[in-house]
Amino acid sequence: MKKISFYFLIFILIYITPSFGQNRSNTEDEKRSIDFMIGYNYTPDMPLGFTIGGLSGFYASLNFNFSAASNGVTAGIGHPNGYFTGETASDGIAFLLGYSVYLKNNYLRLPVGIGMSLTEDYYLYNDNGKTRWYGNGETNNRIILEAGLQLNIFNHLYLSGTYRTIGFKTNAFAIGAGIIYYSSDSSGNSSKTYTSTDKVQYYSQIKDRFAA
Repeated sequence: MKKISFYFLIFILIYITPSFGQNRSNTEDEKRSIDFMIGYNYTPDMPLGFTIGGLSGFYASLNFNFSAASNGVTAGIGHPNGYFTGETASDGIAFLLGYSVYLKNNYLRLPVGIGMSLTEDYYLYNDNGKTRWYGNGETNNRIILEAGLQLNIFNHLYLSGTYRTIGFKTNAFAIGAGIIYYSSDSSGNSSKTYTSTDKVQYYSQIKDRFAA
């Protein structure tokens, strides 16, 4: 009877301890905190960009574009000479702050973010066979919302793809790739909280040792 009570006590202690097994070797199932990440990201209207992050999943993205249209632009108020060719271009910058939500097995995360897009638009007009870019000199400020998926591969590399809505009117996308580092405990293993199944298995091992 005393032995049964002893086993039962060990089982309860193991089961209710949330940090049990903290320094055991990690597995692919564990959730790891992001210490640092940096990479390139691309959007069609602003192809130059990068993402930097850390602090367990927080990140910041920056995209910008300075097109050839900004050279020789005639800015002003009123209708320009000639007719509009239908071609447009934009110069500007977009920045976002977000958080990459852990989904499963350290391989998949859900980045969600919010930010602003600051752009100047240019329009190409044809005036008697000569083309010229025109701009009104105004800056368009629009809110950006994004959500997508981040796939972590080879332990320290990631690929990402997100959907963006700009000003709640324009649909866009962003793709990226970079490097990622995770936090580790003093033994070199990422920290882990074990599941109920792990604890029951460990209890069985302890019971077998005492029974022997």
